[in-house]
Amino acid sequence: MTKKEKFLSPEEITVCQQIATKSDLHGKRAKVLLAINDGTTHANAGNEAGLSNGQVRYLLKTFRLKRSSMFPPDSVDKKAAKTNKSLTEKTTKQPEGETKMAKKSKSKKKKKDKDKTKKKKDKQKSKKSKKKKKKKKAKKKKKEKKSAKNKKSK
Repeated sequence: MTKKEKFLSPEEITVCQQIATKSDLHGKRAKVLLAINDGTTHANAGNEAGLSNGQVRYLLKTFRLKRSSMFPPDSVDKKAAKTNKSLTEKTTKQPEGETKMAKKSKSKKKKKDKDKTKKKKDKQKSKKSKKKKKKKKAKKKKKEKKSAKNKKSK
């Protein structure tokens, strides 16, 4: 396994370690973040903490956007609350890597939305073209019936 860069700052590690001592959802989330920071796979970290793969994906997405401010202030000890508060202020300006990731996820979402609207428009066009074809067939049948009646009457 290649050596990956740690994504938690030392302050965030301290906050996560304090929250991880709890058995609630925030404690589980903090355990997952610490495990991933230590190099554990997302799936293994989630399994160890009792979270599904979807919950781990949601946790990482939320953490990338909010950093440690995703944890409520009351889930951190009073000593660490000051650290958590200062982290919240620090993380309003995210490091360049996270900013790029956030931009990528936004651009992917926009692309998906464009694709969805394009598919809807294509469906609407195909429905309209089907209706036109049905109308043409109905007109053709009427003409054929009229021409058949005219031939019989002659």
